[in-house]
Amino acid sequence: MVAVLSSESEHYRQALDGFYDSMGRTVQVVTLAKAAPKLDAGVSVAVLFGAKAALAEYPPHIAKVYCMAPGIPWKEADANSTSAFVQMMPRPQALLSKLKEIQPGMRSLAVLWTSPSMGA
Repeated sequence: MVAVLSSESEHYRQALDGFYDSMGRTVQVVTLAKAAPKLDAGVSVAVLFGAKAALAEYPPHIAKVYCMAPGIPWKEADANSTSAFVQMMPRPQALLSKLKEIQPGMRSLAVLWTSPSMGA
C-alpha cells in the first residue's frame, strides 16, 4: 500500500495522520510535488489525497482509494471497480476553532448544504 499526496499541504498531512491512526505508519508516502508516483511492483493499493494525486496515472492492477474534500462529485463505479471514495472531513474541533478565529463574536452556526455526495 502507498499513500500519494498531491502536495505538502497541511490539510493533506492532517488527513494522512488520520489515515495513520487507522492503518499505522508503515505505509510508503509519495508527494507529487516532489516526485511522480513511481510505485513498486508489489503495490496493490494506492490511497490518493487530493485532485493532483487522483488525476495521476496508475497501473491498472492498483486499487485506488480517493480521499477528497467534501462536495466533490463522485460517480459510483460498476461492481467490478477497484476504487473507493472517502470524503476528508476536518475534525469538528479544528473547524470550530477556525470559525471562532475568523468570527470571534459568533454565537450560532447554520449550514446549508445541497451536495448529494454528502449523503445522510
